[in-house]
Amino acid sequence: MTDLNKLVDELIAAGHTDFAVDAEWGGANYRSGWLRTVQFSWGAGHAACIILRTRESQRAVTFKPGLFQAVEALRRLFDRPGVRIIGQNFRSDALWLEDIGVPVMRHLYFDTMLADHALNESQEHGLSAMTVRYTDMGRYDLRLEQWRKEHPCTDGGYGTIPDDILHPYAASDADATYRIGVFLTAALEKPEHAGVRYLFYNIIMPACQPIHDIERNGIAVDTERMIDLLWQYYRKRNELLSDLRAMIHWPTFNPQSHLQKVKLLYGARGDGYLGLTPVKTTEKPSREWDDILALPDNERARVNPSTDAESMELLWADASPGWVRESVRTLQDFQVIAQVCKSFLRPPTDIGFDAEDTTDIENSLEAFTEGLLGHVAADGRIRTTLSQLADTGRHKSSRPNLQNISKRQEGRYKKIMGPDVKKIRSCFVARPGHVLIEADYKAAEVVVLAEISGDNTLRADARGKIKIHAKVAVDILRAPCGYEEVAKKYEYLY
Repeated sequence: MTDLNKLVDELIAAGHTDFAVDAEWGGANYRSGWLRTVQFSWGAGHAACIILRTRESQRAVTFKPGLFQAVEALRRLFDRPGVRIIGQNFRSDALWLEDIGVPVMRHLYFDTMLADHALNESQEHGLSAMTVRYTDMGRYDLRLEQWRKEHPCTDGGYGTIPDDILHPYAASDADATYRIGVFLTAALEKPEHAGVRYLFYNIIMPACQPIHDIERNGIAVDTERMIDLLWQYYRKRNELLSDLRAMIHWPTFNPQSHLQKVKLLYGARGDGYLGLTPVKTTEKPSREWDDILALPDNERARVNPSTDAESMELLWADASPGWVRESVRTLQDFQVIAQVCKSFLRPPTDIGFDAEDTTDIENSLEAFTEGLLGHVAADGRIRTTLSQLADTGRHKSSRPNLQNISKRQEGRYKKIMGPDVKKIRSCFVARPGHVLIEADYKAAEVVVLAEISGDNTLRADARGKIKIHAKVAVDILRAPCGYEEVAKKYEYLY
């Protein structure tokens, strides 16, 4: 402790205000894991590693006299006017540091991963790759990576890495981040990067704080409603599967098998199948099936017909009314509901694919380890991780992906499940005494395009009372309806 306070005093006295900050931990996340080290650098070749816990101590703090004193020293160093923190994917570290009481996010100035992505979108943005690219430190992480290869970590972090490997590595991480920050700061100052510089400092970096708040706070979940909804979807999935098997007289049909779906959809009707003509291939990019029919038999045999959602919709539209069309629709409905059960409302792992009796199943939250319920924390909230590195410029959600709960599909769910079944989104709730407010830009891309292009007609359309998607559908695509009917007939446009 004396050494840490002495170092903090010296750094403050010397006027150091720029620090690269990093952390290493054990466990899957800051709520259930343990912070092992906090390391920082104040110049190339200068770094300190504060050891809070050792490998052997696991959750027990070994820093003397205690964690509180370590936190106070770090607060004294970082929480000062003029301090600028540099980090690599820093929001991940900030969750741990803020949790123990070190306020770092309000001092975050530069994220090397985000800067590198802004400057070199197609490059790798991991610390190892950037260290090799921008510094002379080489692969200082090889010893740690070799140990991890020989001893796979199962705790989701660095909880089992030996101290003599982790501590030098941790200090080098901070050193490398500082050096990369210096390099990328200079790169952003080049005249040819003026636009990127504005984007980085005025949009990308300011977005870090609200994203951090979203990741840390999460969103409350009505778990009872979600569990009830899960079983409603699960029963509907089994009901649709039973109906489909009866329609096609195939008691063992497995809709999760691509080969069986191909046989059902495209097999000869005389053999008891639906006898439909494929729409396209499974290739990327796909080819229309009419082009495949023109190929020699040996080439055509090597091409697989698609059974994706687009193909299924076209097959249903072209099918003659009757059992064939009804079978296609039932298969479609099954796939929609099965995807919900797979991605969001996933039953306990010991439940069979088509188990019918679920009355004796334990409905406590602990029984659900996958899907959305598997991500509900002890405080009843789900927390996602947001990435600012998407190619589209939008943010990506993962672990779990909360952006995949499509509002556009709610109409389809309602048609299949019935009008009385609650929406999946209704499981996300505000805490008592509060409300959730939804806000969105309508046709934001079109409005921006109109302003950038300077096209006065497009500007007028973008700002007019008639929605631009409705005008495109009716005026350009010749949709057989009026502007006001587009939203109802083609709801996927919105």
